[in-house]
Amino acid sequence: MINLSQMILITVISIFSNTFSQTIFVFNDFDSELGDSTAILKNAFLSKDIFYGNNFENFATDIDIFPNPAASRMETVKSLSPQVSADYILYNKITNDNSQIYLDGQMYNSRSGGLVSRKNIKISAYFKGLENELKIWFGEFFNAIDDEWIKKRDVVLFIPPELIKYDKTPFGAVKRSLIYPGLGQSYSGKHNSAYIWAGLESSMLTSVLVSYIGYKSSVSAFKMHTKNYEQSSEQIEFDDSRKSAELEWKKHKDFNNYMIYSGIAAGSIWAANTIHAYIVGPRPKKDIIQEWDIVPAE
Repeated sequence: MINLSQMILITVISIFSNTFSQTIFVFNDFDSELGDSTAILKNAFLSKDIFYGNNFENFATDIDIFPNPAASRMETVKSLSPQVSADYILYNKITNDNSQIYLDGQMYNSRSGGLVSRKNIKISAYFKGLENELKIWFGEFFNAIDDEWIKKRDVVLFIPPELIKYDKTPFGAVKRSLIYPGLGQSYSGKHNSAYIWAGLESSMLTSVLVSYIGYKSSVSAFKMHTKNYEQSSEQIEFDDSRKSAELEWKKHKDFNNYMIYSGIAAGSIWAANTIHAYIVGPRPKKDIIQEWDIVPAE
């Protein structure tokens, strides 16, 4: 049964072309007041003949509960066909919960009773949205959609989330930071932090390189002084070679430690930079509010 708050409009719309005409019996079911819906359709489709008939409640049941929605109303539609004398029977159910508009449109072939076309949309509610969506839906059947109706929807609504493609993402920043610290931040437009991360990592890598060069030099010098120590025949030369070998041994251990600690620091900075790049990575804005200075034109 349809609630008392619902307004049921029955219209017969005849579509004429150069070679043939089609009659569509339209059943509109609204859950809230929509003003003068008759005037809305007449003003939008001046070239169409619009008539009104009796109320029908045969379409109130949700067809999605049936195993085969397309064939769920075959008997009902065929039984109505002799009464309405139409080629197609179109049922529109529009629900408005103040934040969303739900439109379920179903077109049936009156002879076979089968569902030949269906439109099921859910969009954000907007100013005069119910009226506009009804005109767009009717216009699709008439192949006569006014561009202003589409513009009115587009100027208020944002692109559906599933159609949005983001040029930059947090994972894009992570990939670049794995190549070298700072690249992810630069990719995200955080240039100051990019310079800091790149500078820290470069200083640590430079420390690793310097320590490695010092380590290699100390090892070579230690081997040389050790050889001189073993081949020395004079006490003074023997003592000098020994002291030098011990000094180079200590230096090579120090450089080795510097290289290890610098390498650990460099790796830690690299990892921390990657995490930071993800945190500050570019993300889509949420809760976007569009403010109006005036009420949009009807």
